[in-house]
Amino acid sequence: MGVVVAYYGGRVLSNVAIVAVFWTSNVDIDLQQEVGDFYTAIAASSYVDWLEEYDTLGRVGVGGQPGSEQHIGRGSLAGVVTITPSTQSTALDDGVIASELAAQIAAGSLPAPTVDAAGNVNTVYMIEVPPGYTVTRLGGVSCTDFCGYHSTVSIGGKSVPYAVLPDSHACIGAVCGQGFDDETILRSHELAEAITDTESGLVSAADVDAGNGVYPMAWAGDGGTRGEIGDLCFHGFVDDNDQVAGYQVQKLWSNLAGACVVGIPICTPGTTPPACRPCEGVECAPVDAGSGADAGARGAPDADADASVGADAGPDGGRVRAGCSAAGAGAAGVDAWAVVAALSASLGTARRARRRARWRRGA
Repeated sequence: MGVVVAYYGGRVLSNVAIVAVFWTSNVDIDLQQEVGDFYTAIAASSYVDWLEEYDTLGRVGVGGQPGSEQHIGRGSLAGVVTITPSTQSTALDDGVIASELAAQIAAGSLPAPTVDAAGNVNTVYMIEVPPGYTVTRLGGVSCTDFCGYHSTVSIGGKSVPYAVLPDSHACIGAVCGQGFDDETILRSHELAEAITDTESGLVSAADVDAGNGVYPMAWAGDGGTRGEIGDLCFHGFVDDNDQVAGYQVQKLWSNLAGACVVGIPICTPGTTPPACRPCEGVECAPVDAGSGADAGARGAPDADADASVGADAGPDGGRVRAGCSAAGAGAAGVDAWAVVAALSASLGTARRARRRARWRRGA
């Protein structure tokens, strides 16, 4: 693609805390019942693990802006909340949504944003809009110009990210997808971009349009004109997604792999980038192999385990590194990633079938 996603000095989300926000109780009932489980699974999966590629530790932004010195790790679901907005209008502009978000937080109707040890916001508010609503932003209209977006609002001096996700069932020609798999693809897209480009909503639209990648933008392609890590890989639900933790998710651009991926295995002896990534932090913590443990052996992975789980022989004197497994590693040359993928697919089959049946009315 000839693209390198560059860093412009802004913040990322260290350990994302997701709040699913339903804009009234009229949000699609199936989405209300399912989206919390989706965020819980994805935030604590390999889909987030490899985003450490977009850490800001030791980095200086384009133009010399000091970086935010953050490591991206796994996150969690922080809440699922239905709000009663102050406006009853079904025509919502982004400015109205941002103001309402701030007001709901101030009133205590939504949990206040949490912060990491350095005071950087960790919380993102994923706002679900009911059927029959139209959302506008910077002159664009939902269904016609966008399927969803993420932005940022300043609250109490803190940069607070949020995503807006209009209902897609009424979009002509299903341009924004209709089934639950399409819904999770869109949500994973916006979530990943909010994690890796948290403050992009504070950059002027004129700067983005001109390709002036400026602070507080974090990670974006070609000054923002080519979009962010999800935009670079979105092709309208065709060959742009894969399954993680039983859910379909958007492939994301990796500078390391030079490709669109949903995960990158951790390097072990004999594997090197871009086929794998170096382990960092707790992924590299040495643990005892245990009496009689064979080099590279592992137990059967838990059904909810992702590809970073397992213990493989390391080069450090008979000790192993927890979580440093990779494709091709393991006893008898078993492809651990293929095994986990098969387990994940099996685990999600019945659940996905139920979702499709419930969402078929919108297909």
